[in-house]
Amino acid sequence: MAVFCGVDVGQGRVFPVALDTSSTEIVLPAGPMQLSAAVAWLAERKPTSIAIDAPSMPNAGLLADPEYQKKHDIDLAESRRSKRVAEWRLGIGGCYATPATKAECPPWMQTGMDLFDGLKAIGFRLDLGGGGNLFEVHPTYGFKSAISIDQHGLRVRCDARRWLGPKLPRGSKGHHQRIGLLRRLLAPSIQWRDDLEARLMSSLDWTDALLAAALAMLRDSGGTLHVGDPECREGGITILREPIPLQESELDEARTTKPAGTVSRTSALGGGKRKASNADGVVLRLGECGPGGLSQSETLERLLAMRDNEGGALLPIDRDRIGKEWIQRAESGGLRLLLAWGPDILADLTVGRIEGAPPASLRLEDFGEDADIWHPVVAAPYWAFASEVRTCNIPMSSLLFSHGGIWELDRTRSQQSWLAFREPDKGSTT
Repeated sequence: MAVFCGVDVGQGRVFPVALDTSSTEIVLPAGPMQLSAAVAWLAERKPTSIAIDAPSMPNAGLLADPEYQKKHDIDLAESRRSKRVAEWRLGIGGCYATPATKAECPPWMQTGMDLFDGLKAIGFRLDLGGGGNLFEVHPTYGFKSAISIDQHGLRVRCDARRWLGPKLPRGSKGHHQRIGLLRRLLAPSIQWRDDLEARLMSSLDWTDALLAAALAMLRDSGGTLHVGDPECREGGITILREPIPLQESELDEARTTKPAGTVSRTSALGGGKRKASNADGVVLRLGECGPGGLSQSETLERLLAMRDNEGGALLPIDRDRIGKEWIQRAESGGLRLLLAWGPDILADLTVGRIEGAPPASLRLEDFGEDADIWHPVVAAPYWAFASEVRTCNIPMSSLLFSHGGIWELDRTRSQQSWLAFREPDKGSTT
């Protein structure tokens, strides 16, 4: 029997968890900890191993080396080269790709690197693929590997059918799915308590930290796979070796209760003037500026910065009123939301949730570290959660819009910023 620890990393603070397989208990501190306190807390538990949700070092420039690419049969195609081999193998990008220098890394990554250094200084040995008791995990890909794993050469694709929902915001369906997967991963080794579930629901950070600890426990019995540089020169990411046998319906048994601190406006809204049932989606026209006074280009830049966020992208919608049918449309199967700048559509989003979020209840920390980019527009009346964000360049004149109940091509006389649309191949109809 042994103790295994997992740590979720935030900017300047961390969330440690310990699994004690002798007592079958899960031990959590009272709250997040500063680095020095966390190092002491972890050392006190004398863990067999520690899994940390952060890279241990910057990328070593391996993917940018043509000789390395040739030696390991790596075809980057359009993938960026400023990332680690592990991230290329798993398909991780955007804000989760590790830069070449520590100074270029986002603050949370730097915190994680400092934690690795602090633990190495007291005797823990970093595992780059050749052995060690201090290693890296990526909770989203850890959870995805519990659903399915497909390997083709060096590439490793987890959850190819995309059953796992975005984890954001706190209390979402994806958050509940993760907690359900943790129950399966930990049984029967660890005792599950109601107060534990409440703690996991209180913050996504504790959920991710427990997944890290679970991977540390499973790694001890050979149940994990190290995905990284074949030459062990650069940090790798540990995932499950074999997925859990389950059906999508079993994964989706999770509840979808609203998280504390968010307010749904569905019941307070009147119906929209455009029928959602007859539309393929909605166009949001930003006019001369975006939400909160941001320019159109700033809005697009911030949205795209969240495109590869493990929890999906978050978009503020600066409108006083959105019809409840659009909110229901998003929740029932995904709403296609197009963002227009002038005469053109430049972004195509798949939105799975729209929440009203007055300033008094909005907690950006529930949406992940990357949500900080929207702090200037924290007072936006609505927030859309998009599982997919695609760039495009479609003229609005190529879509059908409704006027007097008739869907017509290139008839955007309305001055509204929220417009239902249909694809032209469905023809003009009532």
